[in-house]
Amino acid sequence: VYAGTTVNDGITNAAGGLIDTATNNGDDGIAVEGANVFGGIGNEGSIIADSIAVYLADASLFGNITNSGTSVGRAGIYPARSVINGAIENQANGTVVGELVGVLVSRGSVSNGINNAGSITGGSWEGLGIYGSAVIGGGITNSGSIEAASVGGAESIYISSPAQVTGGITNSGSLTGPLQIFG
Repeated sequence: VYAGTTVNDGITNAAGGLIDTATNNGDDGIAVEGANVFGGIGNEGSIIADSIAVYLADASLFGNITNSGTSVGRAGIYPARSVINGAIENQANGTVVGELVGVLVSRGSVSNGINNAGSITGGSWEGLGIYGSAVIGGGITNSGSIEAASVGGAESIYISSPAQVTGGITNSGSLTGPLQIFG
C-alpha cells in the first residue's frame, strides 16, 4: 500500500494464508508506505519475507498490528517513522522471527503499547528494539518469550535514547538476553 492511499477495512493475512516473498520477489511481506490504514493489520497465517514481514514507513495506522500466525524476515515487524493509534500485539500462538530483529519501532509512536504473549526472536540485534525518537504509550508487556538468539551481546529488549516508553515494562514471561535501556 503506497503513498496517498487509504485502506478503510484493514489488512489481514487470514488463517491458512501464505505471503512468501523470500522465494517470489525478495521484498516485504506486508508493506504500508506513506499511506493511511483504518482497521488494523493482522497476520493469522504465515509471512515469509526476504526483507521485512510487516513494514510501515511514514504511515498512519488506526488500529492494532496483530500477529497470531508466523511472521519471518530480516525484521519481523518494523514500523518506521509511523503513527500507530493502537497496539502491537503478538498473541499467544504468534511467532515473530527476525534475522536481525524481531520487532523494531523507530522514530514513530505506538499509543497503546507493545504486548507479547507469544514468541519474539531476534538474531544479531535484539528481540524487541525501540530506537531514535520513538514513543511507546501504554508500556511493554511480556507474558511470552522475547529472545536475542545471537550469542554474545544481543539484547532481549533494547531501548535507545531519546526513545520513551510510558507505562513501564512488565515481564511475567521469559527474556533471553539482557534488557538494556539508555537515556
